[in-house]
Amino acid sequence: MNILYIGYWSVYEGLSEASIRPALAVLNQFEAVQNIVYVSIERNVAKAECNWKLDKVIHKPFYSPYKSFFRDKIRDFNVLPKQLILLCREWHFDKIICRGAPAGALGYLIWQKTKIPFIVESFEPHSSYMAASGVWKRWDIRYLIQKYYEYKQIRTAETLITVSNSYKDYLVNTYGNSNIVVIPCVVDGESFQFSNRARNELRRKMKISHEAVVGIYVGKFGGLYYDDVAFNLFKNFIEQQNVYLIILTPQEKTELYALLSKHHIDLKMVFITNVPHYTVKDYLSVADFGFCLHRRTRWSMAFSPIKNGEYWANGLPIIMSTQIGDDSTIIEEVKGGGKVVDFEEYISDEDFLEIKQIIKDYNIDRINNVSNQLAKKYRSIENLTRVYKQVINKL
Repeated sequence: MNILYIGYWSVYEGLSEASIRPALAVLNQFEAVQNIVYVSIERNVAKAECNWKLDKVIHKPFYSPYKSFFRDKIRDFNVLPKQLILLCREWHFDKIICRGAPAGALGYLIWQKTKIPFIVESFEPHSSYMAASGVWKRWDIRYLIQKYYEYKQIRTAETLITVSNSYKDYLVNTYGNSNIVVIPCVVDGESFQFSNRARNELRRKMKISHEAVVGIYVGKFGGLYYDDVAFNLFKNFIEQQNVYLIILTPQEKTELYALLSKHHIDLKMVFITNVPHYTVKDYLSVADFGFCLHRRTRWSMAFSPIKNGEYWANGLPIIMSTQIGDDSTIIEEVKGGGKVVDFEEYISDEDFLEIKQIIKDYNIDRINNVSNQLAKKYRSIENLTRVYKQVINKL
């Protein structure tokens, strides 16, 4: 069996490392799979190389340099499908797997011409996310194009894999689909396991006391994520006694320092950097809890933040907003894994006292606490393997 796997991001993107690499590693283990041709879309590099060392995976970067939205979309949905169809004729693919709804649009366009069955994993209402968060308007051509292709995927994909049960239920109730399975975004639990050595070494280098309560945020600000609301939350946190904040983000430091200053947050209490994905685990080990800053909207029930799985795998409790995928419900129902609060309201001292007690309880055993157990139950790679076996067996 030959599989075409389409990602919509550069191979160098953190999302590719965190989500596409584990998926390819699972497929690489199946005896029935002979070759996996992985297509990445490269915008800003002249030459892209995949060094994931998976023997059945052949990386085919497609170059689509960023110029303007209209040129990009014409190229993405006109030129790229033609190139991918030629690739299909060369490799005689049995199945196409697309990561996310933007990649799923390419899968649909290929299916139109070839009728090769396609699967969309991490299928989400991308257009609705962008509109609800204020990034796109509902009359915006970007919204209309993406919305159209999402509908086509719902109607024609062999299988849709959503990342939350809440969104699956919505699709079933709205469209009557029976071709939907759920798999939250998985993480390699061993790779993100807590390291006491990393905790001690980095705390010493960063001059953070052993007793300090350290919060960490991994990700971006704005769009799908809170920005001003996030920094109000950080301000509430920094005002507590003996605390420190770590932010791991690809965004420009100057932009974030301006937001910290705007919210009167002491810069000496904050460390901002961007690190390779494989070193994130060390900074998680330094921390005592993680912030999840996905913006709550009508459509946020469809989220499954990868960072939540990474936090949990490291034994970290999470502070997160209500209605974020299935995770908010999991935390509230099992009374563990963190604390759910309304980010758009003031977080009280009592809330932080409760968070500190959770931290104290969880730090007793960071390798086998409630968060770690949640990672094993909901975010393990074994879950992805199980779903992929179902997908492969449909042939």
